[in-house]
Amino acid sequence: MDIRSLRHVIALARERNFTRAAERVHLTQPALSRSIQTLEEKLQLKIFDRDRGSVHLTAVGQDFVLRAESLLREMDDFEQVMARIASGDDGEVRFGMAPLPAKALLPQLAQELLSSDSKLRWQAEVQTARDLLALLLDEKIEFFVCAEEQLPANAPVDQLTLASFPISFVVRNGHPLLAEALPAASRQFPVIATGHFGASSYRGFPADWRDHLEQPPRLVTSDYGLLTRLTQTTDAVWPISWLAVANELRSGQLCLLPGTEGEAAVSFRMVCYTLKQRSLSPAAQQLLQRLQREMAQLLQD
Repeated sequence: MDIRSLRHVIALARERNFTRAAERVHLTQPALSRSIQTLEEKLQLKIFDRDRGSVHLTAVGQDFVLRAESLLREMDDFEQVMARIASGDDGEVRFGMAPLPAKALLPQLAQELLSSDSKLRWQAEVQTARDLLALLLDEKIEFFVCAEEQLPANAPVDQLTLASFPISFVVRNGHPLLAEALPAASRQFPVIATGHFGASSYRGFPADWRDHLEQPPRLVTSDYGLLTRLTQTTDAVWPISWLAVANELRSGQLCLLPGTEGEAAVSFRMVCYTLKQRSLSPAAQQLLQRLQREMAQLLQD
């Protein structure tokens, strides 16, 4: 059934006059008459009774118009929703993040979402890179973000580099390694870390205090809350991107070891992974743009 024909019927039902109804839908009177007649013949129903100078809805026609009006309202609502989805302002985005980018980026992004007028809904999975890959392959998420080189080489994914995250060594305020005179060379401090920080995390940093770090890390976990508390309350040293603990650094709860920030710092790429030959929804594309802006803002700050 042609949607235009429904609009023609409703216009005639409201105007009860072919000439006025034709003007309302921007048709000639004969064209409107043919449209109504064609629809009645197709449905094998009499929608209007016609006599000279007047048009009346039949009993069946009254029911038809009620249903047609309801259908067109839903159609208009559907078009509006599709327009919002196309603009990235409605619908649901399912995505994933490894713990580090989630710690660095999700709070601010979520705050922006909740304070906006957008009807967009997020479903964010915070898991390890391998678990996120499984969700992506099952098409339960559209994309995920994690550090580079954590996936199998043959994974059927495309990747987009979002930013380079610097690696720093973080300690509590008042840590011995922050003193002007370093402790005796024989003293080593425990290292705590997340799973993707290995031996490469130590390269490029000053040897005068690097020799004070135990290798390998004594504790490895993806629980950033635990790692934060341990760093604040013990002499542990935490190799982490400062972007993930920016608030703690600003408040003075944590400090960067000298020489582990700035242009000379070791860094790694933060990457967005999507399935090969899959298109992202407009909302997912907008979210990625927001992620890139947020990363740029963090690095600038």
